[in-house]
Amino acid sequence: MKEPIIVYPDAPEHFDSILDEDRRARLGTIGKFSYFEVPATDADEFLGRIANAHVIILGWGLPAGVIERATHLELISFTGVGVGNFVDLQRARAHNIAVTNTPGYADVSAAEHTLGLILALARNLSWLDRDTRAGGWSKYYAGCHLARSDPRLGWLWRYCPASGQLRASAWNASSGLDPAAAGTSG
Repeated sequence: MKEPIIVYPDAPEHFDSILDEDRRARLGTIGKFSYFEVPATDADEFLGRIANAHVIILGWGLPAGVIERATHLELISFTGVGVGNFVDLQRARAHNIAVTNTPGYADVSAAEHTLGLILALARNLSWLDRDTRAGGWSKYYAGCHLARSDPRLGWLWRYCPASGQLRASAWNASSGLDPAAAGTSG
């Protein structure tokens, strides 16, 4: 069997700092690995990057027509979730190309965003922002105070030590970690 060719045709800028030399070397033990940090300008350039690839690591969308023309392609490994929004899964299946996503991707970011939205909603930040930008400055608003005793948000205070620094943890089913241990690291 020939050595598989693995290509990341749309890697993010400074990819070499994200996927360090050791990890690139490990990919190199699987096959010949290459990547491009500059976005392709069109489908032809994208196809030129992956022309002989057996595997592509995909960070963004797959240009129309690439699946049909990528004759060696066997696997598309998408670096996030929601792969169906970036790859035509039916077309890939019709061409016998396996497609994977990255379980657990952005779990911590999603938890942080949720926490931010809870705080913004509880304190009416969007209304206060609009009011302030319009020249207002209201001392009175219909926000609520989040109390340590609030049973709806009791979990939140576990992550807020007395020092005032926010400490948060995240866990998901695909992490392989013990959910009880999620709150033990800072």
